[in-house]
Amino acid sequence: MARTKHYKPGNSLLPRFIERNFKQGYKIKSIGLLCWAPIPPAGLVPRTRGVFLLLEALFTIIFHAATEMITDSYVESILLWHRDAVPWLPLCSHLPLQEPIRGNLSATCEELELAAAIRQARRKEKGNIKSREHRAKKRNESLVDYRAKVTEQKMAWSEKNPNKVLKIAAKVRNKAKDEQRFFCDDCQLPLATQSALDKHYKTQAHLDRAAGIEKTPITRSAVTVKAVRQKAKDNKLHYCAVCDKSFNNDWSLQRHLGTPLHAKRLAKSTANT
Repeated sequence: MARTKHYKPGNSLLPRFIERNFKQGYKIKSIGLLCWAPIPPAGLVPRTRGVFLLLEALFTIIFHAATEMITDSYVESILLWHRDAVPWLPLCSHLPLQEPIRGNLSATCEELELAAAIRQARRKEKGNIKSREHRAKKRNESLVDYRAKVTEQKMAWSEKNPNKVLKIAAKVRNKAKDEQRFFCDDCQLPLATQSALDKHYKTQAHLDRAAGIEKTPITRSAVTVKAVRQKAKDNKLHYCAVCDKSFNNDWSLQRHLGTPLHAKRLAKSTANT
C-alpha cells in the first residue's frame, strides 16, 4: 500500500506519465502484486528492500513497463517478448534501480534491531498517551456512559475469547499469591482473591490457629496419601481440558464435571468450535 499510494490523482509524487493519463480521463482499475514475502526482522529490512527493488526492476524490464532506454540492449537476453509486441504503452520514466534504498545499510543487524525496538517503544508510549487522553475525555463527557461502554466491550471480548479469559484469570490469581495481596497472617497463607480469604477466615483450621489451638501432627499415612494425590494432579491423570484444571482423584473430577461453571464453559467452548 505504501508503494501504490503515490498512484492517486493529485499526489505530489505521482509519476508524470501517470499524471498525464489521469488528465486525459484514464483511471486505475485495479492494483495487484506479482510477488510478496513475509515482513522480515528489523535487522534485515534495508537489505530486503534492496532485493525488492531488484525484483521490481526485473519486472519493469521484462514487461516493458518503462519507456525505451539506451540500456535496453543490455538485457535483451532475458526478455520474454520484444517491445513492439506488447499492446500497452510504458508509463515508467526510470528503473527502480535509480532509487535509493531506505534504511541504514552500514548498520549491523543488532544495531538495526535495537533502533527498531527504540522506535517501537516510542510509538507505544505515544499511543498510550493518546489513549489515556481519549479515555479521560470520554469520562469527563459522561462517566456513566463511559463505564457502560467499557463493560460492554469487555463482555463482548470475553464471549469471543473464553480460553484467554481463563488464562488471564489464572495469571491474576497467581500474581496475587506471589505478591501476598490476600494474606492470612495467622496461617501464613497467601490466597488468590478477597473472597477466598474471607472464606478461609471461616474455616475451622483458621479459627483453631487464631485461637492458639495446636494442629494435630500429620501422620505418615496422610503424608503418603497427600503425595499420591499431588502426583496424580501434576501428571493430569484426572484432568478437565475445558477448564484446564487437574484433580487428585476421579471422584473430584466427576464432581467438577457436574458443576454449573463447567457446564457454562463447555457450552462456550462448543459454540466457539
